[in-house]
Amino acid sequence: MKLHDLHLLTVYQSPFKKYRLGTKHDGGYVIAEIAHTRYPYDCYVTAGINDNESFSAQFIKRYQLSEYNSFAIDGTMDYPFEHTRNISVIHKNISCINDHEHCNLDYIMNRYRNIFLKMDIEGQEYPWLINMPLHFLYTCAQIVIEFHGINNDSWGTCYEDKIKCLEILNTTHYIIHIHGNNNSGCTNNIPDVLEITYLHKKYFETHPPDQNTVALPKPNLDYVCNPSFKDYDLNFPPFVYPHH
Repeated sequence: MKLHDLHLLTVYQSPFKKYRLGTKHDGGYVIAEIAHTRYPYDCYVTAGINDNESFSAQFIKRYQLSEYNSFAIDGTMDYPFEHTRNISVIHKNISCINDHEHCNLDYIMNRYRNIFLKMDIEGQEYPWLINMPLHFLYTCAQIVIEFHGINNDSWGTCYEDKIKCLEILNTTHYIIHIHGNNNSGCTNNIPDVLEITYLHKKYFETHPPDQNTVALPKPNLDYVCNPSFKDYDLNFPPFVYPHH
C-alpha cells in the first residue's frame, strides 16, 4: 500500500475480549465477544463457502442461531453439511446485482439489524462494497472480511477502488484485528491478502478509540494460514503502536 493510505488499516483496541473460532489454520478468524451487549446478533451470513466451515458451525452454535437466520451464499460449490445443518444455502454469487445467478444481499440486510458478516469471495468483495447502499453496513454488528491483492491492481479491481472500499468500511466500523494470509506475497511489509475484523462503531465509547498496542500476530489467538511458511510479522504501525 502507499504510505499515505496506511492509516486506513489502523487497528484499534477492542472494547471486548477477542477470541478465535474455526480451524487453527486458514478458515479460522479472530472476533470480539459481544454476546452480552444490548445488540446481540440476529443473523449470520457467510459469503463464500469453504471446504472447512468450522467457523460457521461454531459461530451458529455459540450464538444459538438456526437455518432461519443463518445463510451461506456461494454459487460455485456445495455446502459441507458435516459441519452444521443449521444454515440455509443460497446458490448464488455475491454481486452488485440480483438475478438468478447473483445476489447483492439486499434481502438479508434490509431484514436484519445486527448481522455478523463473514466474507471471503476471492476479490469480489471490492465491487460489492463499492456498489452497495451504505445503510447495508449499519446493519452489520461485526464483519470479518478477507481482502485480496490489497497492494496493487490485481484480482480485477484497481488499487484506487480498493482504497475506496477501506474508506467506506471505516465510516461505520473500526478495525480491531488484522492477520496476514501467508498463502500470498507481501509488498513493503504489507501482506497482499489481509484478514480484517471490523466492529461497529456503536460499541465504542470514544471516537476514535485507543490504537492497538498488542503484538500481532498474537500467540494462541492467531495461527499461520499455511504451516509451510512463516507467518507475517505486523508489529509496526498502523497495526501495532508503541506504548505511550
